[in-house]
Amino acid sequence: MHQPRPSCDSHTLPGLLLCGLLAACSSEAIPTGPDSPQGAAEAILTAMDAGEPQKVWDAMPPSWQNDVQALRDQLATQVDAGLYDSAVATANKAMEVLDQKREMVKGLPMINPAMRGQMDAPYQASLDMLRDLLASPLASHSGLQNLDVRNFLETTGASLIKRGRAAAALVPMIPQPPDLENVDFQFLDQEGDRALIAMSHPDGRLEEEIMKRVEGRWVPESLANDWTRQIAAARQWISTFLALPAEQVAAQQARLDKSRRFLDALLLAKNQFEFEANFGNLLGVWR
Repeated sequence: MHQPRPSCDSHTLPGLLLCGLLAACSSEAIPTGPDSPQGAAEAILTAMDAGEPQKVWDAMPPSWQNDVQALRDQLATQVDAGLYDSAVATANKAMEVLDQKREMVKGLPMINPAMRGQMDAPYQASLDMLRDLLASPLASHSGLQNLDVRNFLETTGASLIKRGRAAAALVPMIPQPPDLENVDFQFLDQEGDRALIAMSHPDGRLEEEIMKRVEGRWVPESLANDWTRQIAAARQWISTFLALPAEQVAAQQARLDKSRRFLDALLLAKNQFEFEANFGNLLGVWR
């Protein structure tokens, strides 16, 4: 890649003069707009910062979108439909326990007593995230088969991001995401389908990123170079862990049936002793 062009600040009179001089002396026009390398990077990061994952989907090359939809189809085909719906039914029952028996849940021995008083808001946020998932198309095998990925990202995905950030903000040990609102994106250089951009942060940090043009869309080169491997790994994981033979499907179905019985017992628990006894039985199902 060629030597990077110097950047300019068009917000000042000297900056305007510098920009004009650079434009006059340059043999190549500096790309601008949302379809430029820096414009694409800004659009992606702005969408992530705003919690709008559907816009990240829109920025993906068409073949990448096809890869994700092929993963959805593979999952819907290879996972047993009855087992999938049974797992969702179990998750709904677990949500009832978490909602109705929250004080007993927080009283379990595995919960640090010093943390119990700080759990209310993160607990509710986590419960709301589970509720969002169980109200989405993913809550049934037929919904999975017909899942509109972009619509899922725009609705459930956006809600999960919002709730997850709210929950993380309440936990001091979780690092907060960087502020991207005032990041300045600058074009530095381009050679063919590769471009170098810079991201200037309000605190003075300067990050450089190589963007790669794939099917007319600019994406981070690191992601482009690793995309095929990641998709192959996801396909392999589905085939290995979710495409179960009939005898394993039956065994897992029995575990889920037993789990729902213990979850019903947890809902009926009258005191902490009964709750902990049945919780131990529930854990035993999956050991």
